[in-house]
Amino acid sequence: MYSSRILFSHIFFFLIIQNLFAQTPINNCSDTFDGIQESCIRSNIDNFKNDPIIVEEKIIDNVYFYQTPNGGLGKMKILSIVADKNMTKDDLARGLNECSVYIQSATYFNNKAFSPDATFSIRQDYGVWTEDGIAFEKFGNDHIVLKRKVAPKKEDDRCILDPVGMKLALYKKMSDRNIDTGKGKYLFYMASFLIALAVFLVARSTLEEENKFKDTVSKLVKFDKMKVYRQNVEWSGELVREKIKWVFSLNESNGCYVSIESEDMLQLTMEVIETLKKLKGYYDVWSDEWSARLTGSPTEDGGGEGTAAPTTPT
Repeated sequence: MYSSRILFSHIFFFLIIQNLFAQTPINNCSDTFDGIQESCIRSNIDNFKNDPIIVEEKIIDNVYFYQTPNGGLGKMKILSIVADKNMTKDDLARGLNECSVYIQSATYFNNKAFSPDATFSIRQDYGVWTEDGIAFEKFGNDHIVLKRKVAPKKEDDRCILDPVGMKLALYKKMSDRNIDTGKGKYLFYMASFLIALAVFLVARSTLEEENKFKDTVSKLVKFDKMKVYRQNVEWSGELVREKIKWVFSLNESNGCYVSIESEDMLQLTMEVIETLKKLKGYYDVWSDEWSARLTGSPTEDGGGEGTAAPTTPT
């Protein structure tokens, strides 16, 4: 009788422990993106590779784990994409296409999390594709780049997310599509629509701005990525013929700056002076339009909402 009690106690204790383990996710591998912890990512490190991700509809909701060159572990979820979006007839006539990807991410390093959510956007203009990337750490070069992979057959060309010095692996797909209530489904699809719309509008807005600049200031220009912050917008580029670099910023009352290479000298011909006048005039219109788009006014010192200007404006 006494032995039976001991045996029953052991079985009862075993069942309790088993139930506790069944309810506790191993290595903190949650079924939600926000719930995934660093230990879960570390447990999948043997699967990491440097293979690119092909940008297509089926990668939406995919969650990837990654490791940066500095050893930081992180997670990335594909929220929305726009692949080879067709434009107007004029755009199509000059062979313009675009790819955009909107991601959510978090990198764990020294017990701290860095979450650089981002929108990648590239386009083909006059037969040349741009590239766009993001760093998964606060400092350093891009760790993953959105680019165009050219195939022997043009119809097989694809946009890819290409890891740079980092490794990653597909964890699994995490979707909110299992919401059963009608209200929940409505909220999910509305959120998905707004994300896709935001990705498209960012790419479209940048493209339209670049076309206006070319029509107003100069056709020969190289653009850097426009950076839109909560209380500031920064945009920069280079006038190729004049070898003049320019920066626009809303963070100053007159945030239009130009500079040239330190070894070069700029001859102030009438053509150069006229181009600089056009550049300043374009900034005045640009700053008014973008100031109206922001919900708040630019801060005086940036306040973490973007830097102001080059350190040595000319």
